[in-house]
Amino acid sequence: MSKLFYCVLSLFVLWGCSSESEYLETLVQVTPDEKILEANTNHNRWIYTQMNDHYYWRKDIPDSASLNFAAEPSAFFKSLLSKNDRFSWCELNSNYSGNSEQIYLPDKIGFEYQSYRDSRNQLIHQVLYVTRTNAKDAGIARGDWVKLAKQSGSDCILEKGDINKGYFSSVGQIAVSLNSATSATTVNNTLYMDSIYTIGNKKIGYMVYLQYEDKVDLFPAFSYFRQKGIDELILDLRYNPGGYVSTAALLSGLIVKQTALGKIFQLQEYNNIQGNILKKETGDSILVEKIPSSSVVLQNNLDLDKLYVITTSHTASASESTIIGLRPYMNVITIGETSYGKGVGSYTLQDPRYKYQLQPITFRYYNALHITVPDTGLVPDYYTEETTSSQAGLGETTEPLLQTALSVITGGTNARSSGSGIHTKASPSAQLIKVGEASFAHKYNFKNNSLK
Repeated sequence: MSKLFYCVLSLFVLWGCSSESEYLETLVQVTPDEKILEANTNHNRWIYTQMNDHYYWRKDIPDSASLNFAAEPSAFFKSLLSKNDRFSWCELNSNYSGNSEQIYLPDKIGFEYQSYRDSRNQLIHQVLYVTRTNAKDAGIARGDWVKLAKQSGSDCILEKGDINKGYFSSVGQIAVSLNSATSATTVNNTLYMDSIYTIGNKKIGYMVYLQYEDKVDLFPAFSYFRQKGIDELILDLRYNPGGYVSTAALLSGLIVKQTALGKIFQLQEYNNIQGNILKKETGDSILVEKIPSSSVVLQNNLDLDKLYVITTSHTASASESTIIGLRPYMNVITIGETSYGKGVGSYTLQDPRYKYQLQPITFRYYNALHITVPDTGLVPDYYTEETTSSQAGLGETTEPLLQTALSVITGGTNARSSGSGIHTKASPSAQLIKVGEASFAHKYNFKNNSLK
């Protein structure tokens, strides 16, 4: 065997084992590293072009001469982002988590939660609401504190405990089954519950809405509210990270006075390139989303002139746009905590020839009065800290945020405006360090206020 043949054969073996072998086209004159750099450069040129065309803050993108086009694509994408941008991301596949730390519990655990670290740096989780029968059957309830002990086969072993002076203290272990047959979904993935409370001479509707997704999920609740003739509505968006603009517009159309149907819900402002394209196509550089006025909306519309909305720091994007989108047409009273502060939206940019797809911020939204959501969030009219320490379930009238909303409506003593400076007692979680977003926001990756 000649030395030349042996060399070529050795190179073929080494390259064939490379994890980046998909980048290799020939064995001639190009080393694997050079081929990877070439692939990165091609990919990053596409990323740069897409961002330059669509990114809302395109004027903040660094000059191309200062960029490293041979960098790994996700790092290159981050190098383009504006300092004003808290939301844009790119992903390799649909399972992208956006967080390198494995803080989240296994799928099908049966409840949504917020993670914390206690004073001993233990990773613990507080249950926000239960979604599946497996967790309910295991004795998991809203407000519980749990810690992952181990995962054994189809069971997840959790330690339940209490928080004492910033420390998690275990009180015992429970097993939660992850088996599909025993973890049926117990709640709708968008509408968690709808109820009616009769207090005095008022019928008060209440709905916990989790995600702006399928529009059809809304009609049964509003048909029920209209049939029962409710006088007031409490819209609970405390765990709603957003969703589709068109669904937010539809929800607004089911609530607001009928005289507002067909009017402006949202104005979407794009960068100068996309704005000029819109102007050529529509005659206006601003995209307008209107409150729908179809026959099915009219049939289910509540014709209200006032709305009560429960908010927390998890209330984001399309949830916030619902609040400000309705304010030109009705009195929207907010109760709870300051919202997330996401007055911008996005759409996906992808090409089958490239391994990464992009989700950059592409527009800022405003209501009909050209008011947007502050980056610091919407401050509630009546501040009440969200606490699950009482373990009152969602929908129970003793649950602090709902209790405050009912007091505001009925004139009870529990209603205090934000200006009073009187807040409810801090929950145990105030002594802990919050880690990551809530589990439901992690699942959605804040892919919210997107176009559909």
